[in-house]
Amino acid sequence: MRTNLPEAERQDGKLPVFASPEVAEHELFAKRDDSLRWLEGFVRRRGTELTYEPGALDSLERLYFELWGGGVASRVRGNRSSFESAMGVFWGAVAVAQKRATWTIYESPFAPNHFGLAVTRGGVTVVLNAFGTDWNRRPGNTRRNLLRRIYKKWFAAD
Repeated sequence: MRTNLPEAERQDGKLPVFASPEVAEHELFAKRDDSLRWLEGFVRRRGTELTYEPGALDSLERLYFELWGGGVASRVRGNRSSFESAMGVFWGAVAVAQKRATWTIYESPFAPNHFGLAVTRGGVTVVLNAFGTDWNRRPGNTRRNLLRRIYKKWFAAD
């Protein structure tokens, strides 16, 4: 079996540090709630309402590419990192709202005291901290519907 332990340690080392799992849960869940409130306001100001269902992932990704999909102006437009972060949290919120997953905290086995916000279903945990980062550069996203495809992959109906 081939592993990439140095890469796992590097990735998990980027997760925030907390004194305990309880503190991590409190802080990360508060950040989740703030992120979702921010995203709802951001898209509402652009004439869109978010529903916590899989179809909303397509709308959210479409908005992302309208704002940051190309051209010089899109590269300097503000709020991109906030949007990318919130996009990952929203993806998790859709899974939870559809009763496909539950919110959890991921504690890194490779980086002590490093924790991430995650959703879990069965034996699968998806860490959301950097889920949406640099979304416009994701390979295989030429149709710009990757959020929905990943959702289907991990949380398809039984």
